[in-house]
Amino acid sequence: MSFDEIKVGDQQSYERTVSEEDVKKFLAITGDINRLHSDSHFAASTRFKGLVVPGMLTASYALTAITLYYERIVLMDFQAKFIKPVRMGDTVVAKISVTEKKPDKNHLRFRIECSVDRQVVCEGVVLSKAIR
Repeated sequence: MSFDEIKVGDQQSYERTVSEEDVKKFLAITGDINRLHSDSHFAASTRFKGLVVPGMLTASYALTAITLYYERIVLMDFQAKFIKPVRMGDTVVAKISVTEKKPDKNHLRFRIECSVDRQVVCEGVVLSKAIR
């Protein structure tokens, strides 16, 4: 698809079941040491009552949906709100939609939404620049 073919309202989705291995790799790569993601005894003692998937891992699935839609893109701004925890074994459905297109600047704005069992767990906005 070319940049010219992109239209406001276009949508794309990506689905992934989060595994324990995914979380371990994410923690290792990012250096995230938050015990909510890795220490089941600690996590059980919190209001979450168990391990939770890192929010940025969840949100990254929306970025995957964006690159599946249009791969010639660079991230410029990313804003996300984390609404509910995601657990290992949950299937995250990431949906994106084009909300704005500025051809003079090659900018695209996307609305992102990640859900588990049709309940929104993360939502936000991504501003990107197309590489032409």
